[in-house]
Amino acid sequence: MICKNIPVWEGNQEIHMETYILHNSREFDYNRKRPAVLVLPGGAYMSTSDREAEPVALAFASKGYHAFVLRYSCKEKALLPQPILDAFKAILIIRDNAEEWCVDSNKIAVCGFSAGGHLASCLATMWNNDEFARALNSTPEHIRPDAVILSYPAIPMPNPITEVDTGMPESSLNAVLDKIEDENFRKAIFIRDGRVWMDLGGQMHRYLTGKDNWKEEDLKPYSTDLLVSDDTVPSFVWITADDVLVPSLGVVKYVQAMLEHKRNVEFHLFASGPHGLSLATDLTAGSPNMINREVAVWFDLAIAWLAKTL
Repeated sequence: MICKNIPVWEGNQEIHMETYILHNSREFDYNRKRPAVLVLPGGAYMSTSDREAEPVALAFASKGYHAFVLRYSCKEKALLPQPILDAFKAILIIRDNAEEWCVDSNKIAVCGFSAGGHLASCLATMWNNDEFARALNSTPEHIRPDAVILSYPAIPMPNPITEVDTGMPESSLNAVLDKIEDENFRKAIFIRDGRVWMDLGGQMHRYLTGKDNWKEEDLKPYSTDLLVSDDTVPSFVWITADDVLVPSLGVVKYVQAMLEHKRNVEFHLFASGPHGLSLATDLTAGSPNMINREVAVWFDLAIAWLAKTL
């Protein structure tokens, strides 16, 4: 396996792809061209979660996919549409190197989680916007993903859920802060009615718009449930019904739009599970409630869907 960091933009090491490129072997098929998956971790556009990065890439690699993890623009650099340009450029890099890396250039999927799911849905719905292709000196077809997997994606925009009651008492505040290294996440934590609350959505919206007093119209152009068209990329979508950070009804709007436009879509609504499950196994669990066998089947379902779709 070839593992290295590739800058997406010249002279910028921060925005980069981490590669998990499989070696070919003369023992089975030296000239094999494999499908590829670009993984977009979540993190409310404030960071890119490690739990939704390498473990997911290795899971795809175990199924015969070349995998790439994109560390896209976050925090103050997340002003839209910059993260979208990052992701389109990543697809462009994969296609431009398809021969060297033995990638089937017609089988490049994107798998995004939470904010990364929103980003993946932007690629699915905006690839035919000439402005992105022109900005990258390319063509819409060359930056287009062939399929997307949207895992508890932040759809629509703005996310209607901003402030969330963690249920923990004020006395737990220091313990919560001790577990959070990222200063931006720490800023999103506050006390109300004697309990610990988080304003992740509000902080995310401020970064995406570059405005403290953002308005709905600032983000509505990036609400991808409204952007689904006859050209939207095939989509595999899943979420849990009781996700407290991303409302399942918003995700259903995207799926409904896909059905109305007769696009290839597969949707799984699992009964229960917290936000941020990733693979929902012990490999990606940040706490015991992140292990959920009923939800963990999403990965095998997605692999089966990709086999039919790509």
